Amino acid sequence: MVSDAREKLEQIPVSESREDCEAAGAYMEQWLSKRSQVYTCRDEAYVRRMKKELESEKRELYFLRDSSGEIQGLQAFAEDQEKKHVLLYAEEKWHVREEENQGIMGRITSVREFLPVFSLKESGVLTLRLEIEDKLIPENEGSFLWSLDENGSSLSMGGGQEELQAAQRLWTLKADIGDLTAWLFGCEEAETLWSDMPEEMRTDLDKIQKIQGIWLDEIV
Repeated sequence: MVSDAREKLEQIPVSESREDCEAAGAYMEQWLSKRSQVYTCRDEAYVRRMKKELESEKRELYFLRDSSGEIQGLQAFAEDQEKKHVLLYAEEKWHVREEENQGIMGRITSVREFLPVFSLKESGVLTLRLEIEDKLIPENEGSFLWSLDENGSSLSMGGGQEELQAAQRLWTLKADIGDLTAWLFGCEEAETLWSDMPEEMRTDLDKIQKIQGIWLDEIV
């Protein structure tokens, strides 16, 4: 926190009341929605669980309120001499955010639910045949036809004749679920994961709008 924040903001514990838990969840939700596309939804139940997890380690969740009582942030500390942040959600004017290393792992649990949220960056149509390998979730495995345009996409098992006939060019992408997750979440570039793909295919894959901004800071 900047020195100005320490002078102008008051730390007030988030109580167990429904009002406090709902207010804390609503603040985190609006803060995260401005900065990330992927994050855990925050509500009253989430805040209650967070408080229990913090309290199990002798930590507390606080509102940061200004002189008018408006919420300007949420903060939790580890109980040590350095008062290290466990979490901090606040507007940029109140703090300088340090670079953090995330230790949370993620994976796609349902390609049928996940892939249709993607679209192309610009107008056009792109069709891919996905050959997916997933040793843990059999429902994710198999051959899928993924058709995308600027408004969204659809995924079908195997693919119908109509989609195949409409495709100007049909690339086949063979990927295990881990590589597919890393690529679509923007953690790895396609050419790094599949170095032997043709240049034209790489250009087409670059047309897909991948996820920008992931915020996973769950206390586990």
